[in-house]
Amino acid sequence: MQNLKLVKSFSFNFLILFSIVFATKANGNDLFNYGIPFIKHFTKKEYKAGNQNWSITQDDRGFIYVGNSNGLLQYDGLRWKKYNLPGSPIIRSVFADGDRIYSGSLGEFGYWNIDDEFNLSYTSLSDSLPENDFGEEDIWWITKFGDDIIFQTFSITFLYDGNTTTKIISGQGVIFPPFLVNDRLFIPSVEKGIFEVKNKQPVLLPNSEALINKRVNIMVPFADSSSILIGTENNGFYLYANGRINQWDTPAQQVLKDHQINRGIKIDDELYAVGTILGGVYILNSKGEIVAQINKEKGGLNNNTVLSFWLDKKNNLWVGLDNGIDLIKINSPLYYNTDLFGNIGSVYSSVIFQNQLYLGTNRGVFYKNLEKKYAPQSSFSLIPGSQGQVWELSVIDSTLFCGHNSATYIIERNTLRKISDITGGYQIQQFPFDRDYIVQGSYTGLYVYKKERGSWKYSHKINGFDKLSKIVAFERKDILWVSHHHQGLFRLELNDSLTQIEEIRSFFPKTKTYINSLDTKLVFSADSGFVYYDEVRNSFFPVDYLNNSLGNFSISAHFYKTHKNNYWVFNDGKCQRAIMDENHVVEVDGTILSDLNGYLIPGHENVYTIDSRFTLIYLDNGYAVFDKIWADNFSDWKPRIFLRKLTFSDKNGNPLSLQNPDPKIPFTFNDLSIQLSFPQFVGDVRFRYKLEGNSNQWFILENQEELVFQNLEHGQYTLRIVPTDGTQEDEVTFSFSVNPPWYRSIAARMLYVLLIVFMVTYSFVWNKRSVKKIQQKHEIEQKRLLEKEAAENEKRLIKMRNENLRKEIKLRNSRLAKSTFSLIHKNNTLITVKEELTKMKEELGTRFPSKHYNRIIRNIDLDITSENDWKMFEQSFSEVHENFLQKLEEEFTDLTPADLQLCAYLKMNLSSKEIASLLNISVRGVEIRRYRLRKKMKLDHDTNLVKFIMSYS
Repeated sequence: MQNLKLVKSFSFNFLILFSIVFATKANGNDLFNYGIPFIKHFTKKEYKAGNQNWSITQDDRGFIYVGNSNGLLQYDGLRWKKYNLPGSPIIRSVFADGDRIYSGSLGEFGYWNIDDEFNLSYTSLSDSLPENDFGEEDIWWITKFGDDIIFQTFSITFLYDGNTTTKIISGQGVIFPPFLVNDRLFIPSVEKGIFEVKNKQPVLLPNSEALINKRVNIMVPFADSSSILIGTENNGFYLYANGRINQWDTPAQQVLKDHQINRGIKIDDELYAVGTILGGVYILNSKGEIVAQINKEKGGLNNNTVLSFWLDKKNNLWVGLDNGIDLIKINSPLYYNTDLFGNIGSVYSSVIFQNQLYLGTNRGVFYKNLEKKYAPQSSFSLIPGSQGQVWELSVIDSTLFCGHNSATYIIERNTLRKISDITGGYQIQQFPFDRDYIVQGSYTGLYVYKKERGSWKYSHKINGFDKLSKIVAFERKDILWVSHHHQGLFRLELNDSLTQIEEIRSFFPKTKTYINSLDTKLVFSADSGFVYYDEVRNSFFPVDYLNNSLGNFSISAHFYKTHKNNYWVFNDGKCQRAIMDENHVVEVDGTILSDLNGYLIPGHENVYTIDSRFTLIYLDNGYAVFDKIWADNFSDWKPRIFLRKLTFSDKNGNPLSLQNPDPKIPFTFNDLSIQLSFPQFVGDVRFRYKLEGNSNQWFILENQEELVFQNLEHGQYTLRIVPTDGTQEDEVTFSFSVNPPWYRSIAARMLYVLLIVFMVTYSFVWNKRSVKKIQQKHEIEQKRLLEKEAAENEKRLIKMRNENLRKEIKLRNSRLAKSTFSLIHKNNTLITVKEELTKMKEELGTRFPSKHYNRIIRNIDLDITSENDWKMFEQSFSEVHENFLQKLEEEFTDLTPADLQLCAYLKMNLSSKEIASLLNISVRGVEIRRYRLRKKMKLDHDTNLVKFIMSYS
């Protein structure tokens, strides 16, 4: 579960019974041959009550109730709640019947009613009894017989028929739990034997004296239900059949006697769970053999003292302990063998060879004999010298190979024989086209082993490729695909002798990739999903039917085939199981496998096919075994989602009480919080939801504790919630409406109409009274308006004149600029001609008479420095910049006409080069004139001459 934060204390249990006979019987019991069920732990820190849990029951909704040393516990699948009686006595017994939860404690028994929010309120039944009928005794057991409820202490049995409570057994010495077996009610007595209740009266069972002075703690139907299995605390088991009670001669007798039998329950026709005081839970078969032991050391129970059992509606076993509560998921296709103490470590490879199971782990190679029957001390043994990381165990040609971090070995009689020093031996496989060769991937490339005279020996390295090669697969004899750990995919072309790489093609650089075999087709994994390779186009194309069926789970995923069309798909520590072939996916299921999430080794997920039925899955602390033919056929009951608590609150968190199932909510209470209940105790429980009227999109509920909506707008809403793995049948809905805010209500709108009518009436009267004043003011206002309009017209006329003036100045500026640049252009042309004539003179020498040359140059210079040009410029300049030169001459009396001419050109923002052209001097000459001008104007060193001239007016 997501936000209830059930501590990741799920413990896979220790036991493995590999007496492999390749069974064909389809009972779930066969899984006990390989491991024990998944256990979900609940500690007192989680349920927030006392250590001891004396009794467990389940109501029709699926809620679990526990009699705890600190009160009554209720578990709705998402949260625990505790309820106390006055004085907070220990709740010794609980029993659910319809909408009532019956409980018994010290000097008190009665029932709890459940309200609409699934909270409990208590009603006492013992208050009506005379004091001498009860006294200060504990009600240790409660059961139902017909329509009656049975309450029992160690000396008295009460019967409640729904109206009155009567005493049916007393004065018979110490009595033990009432047992309902095959619609018969039995009550054991230590001093007298076993009573059967008939017509509300105790009748001593014939021949039950064999059980006198024995504490009977178990009575359950046996085998075909014609017999009854009886378990005593310290004297073992008995069978009641054909009116006689005989000792049950079973291999488990002495073990269970030593550990004190305390509770028992029948799991199915073949299996029984026995809870002990000292040894935890034992699973027995109908032959009396111990199939499994589940305790703190072998399985990870919270505690070894079993106080109570309950088989829930999905046939999973709840165990109340002296310290905590455990849920043992017996009804599951997954059973586990886990390494609670870190001896074996994380499993990376496995193989069954010569009736032994071998595990390759991060700590070495471990093995276990599969022919041995169950024994509590049975465990794996380490092969000497194998310590370290093991990557691969593989049987080829009746030989067991071991790819190790340090070398490659052959395992013979559980000892290692080194055949090469190749480090990091990854996948090793027989060459498909010549069975005398083996190809192995390693840390440093590819290596070949050859069979010579019946023995496998290291041959050579395949040259030309030195990268880490984790996964290898042959496309054909000369084409080998290699997957690098995080550096992409390589297609290698080999020579015929397997000694050299002829060509390398690389794909998906710096990407985690996998090579998968889908029947006869190679399918590759990348961060875009599953793809296949087209050799002709030398490119990859998506496998659409795979990617569409798996969705986001297909990104960087990989898969392994176990049985016909059965594949395990892994993605970053999570898994799903798919039935598919080369053309389509038939089915995808990940729900039942969700308990594995978080225990797989990301990037190294793998499975091993044991036989046609069982698959072994590698975990980071052991392994799990999956039963392919398992089916949940024990119960048709299906958990429902309940809206436990709906709270509408205002901005200050004050709640609104709901009075009907289709509430109309005031706008001020538009914050909604919802608590859910969902008694689904297996798998990873998550929900999808959408609030129609707010959004039509489905969302994943991140916080399982509470669903919150804030600041809802007014309108109609329907909330829909469904489990992520559920269908429309599992959907729960809740419809409600949020009323408009007060300023949008009908009353507010009527008020608005009245206000409008009042304002209109008031305006009419006020306007009528004001008409005369308005008429009087009208003429004055009209006169004022005329005067204002005249003033405005005057302003507009001035504005038009100013605008025309600006246009005129702009036009003059334009003319001045044109004439100036025309002079510059003319002078630049003459200067160019002058330069060309000078070059020509130099080239022709005396052939170009100097008198002609000098005359032309003189005319050019006169034209460049023409006084007429300056006068024309000065006239245009004065039109634009009136009195500019005159003001300069008046302020700076030392300025010469040449200085004034330079100032005019600077005012035009002409460059030194352009000014040189107009004055027929060099640029250097212009700079000298500028320098002299600065001195005459006595400008500071930091003052820019051009900016000063430009801003001068």
